[in-house]
Amino acid sequence: MKLKMGMVVSVLMCLLIIPARAQAQQQANTSSEEKTSHLRLDFLLTEYDGQKKVSSMPYTMYVEAFSRRRPDLRGILRMDVLVPVGASQAKAGTDIDCISSVSGDNSYDLELTVIRSSIYSANEQATETAHDASGAAVTRTFDTVFSIEMHDGQTAEGPSATDPFNGHILKISVTLHVIK
Repeated sequence: MKLKMGMVVSVLMCLLIIPARAQAQQQANTSSEEKTSHLRLDFLLTEYDGQKKVSSMPYTMYVEAFSRRRPDLRGILRMDVLVPVGASQAKAGTDIDCISSVSGDNSYDLELTVIRSSIYSANEQATETAHDASGAAVTRTFDTVFSIEMHDGQTAEGPSATDPFNGHILKISVTLHVIK
């Protein structure tokens, strides 16, 4: 009787352990087969004075999109210069960061940070008094964080803002391309 009871317990233990082990192995395989897509993002920062286009600055960056959001793996693009301003220096240029993930249905979630800064000289025409009393140079900064869901080949408009110094409008557009 003890022998039969021991065999029954052994069989039950095997029946409990085998599915648990198979599930753990399946989870390990699923995480190692995480879907990854390679993306090219084209940015266009366009500045307008009313309806007239003043400048158009293109930027391209490459990022990887994973099945789950990975903030530790962000795309980073920096195009900056240090400009002498009096006895110090000011940074002017564009910084773009992107965290991307696969959203499903061939779409991608993008979390984008765009920072654009520039230096105005004291003699530039202003619609408001944005420079200091001494007429020293003024730094303009456009800083935005936004999320957008996009598909391959899609172009989307991002945030835009009006410069209080000269009234110019800065607009952002983003185009996503899946690299196959």
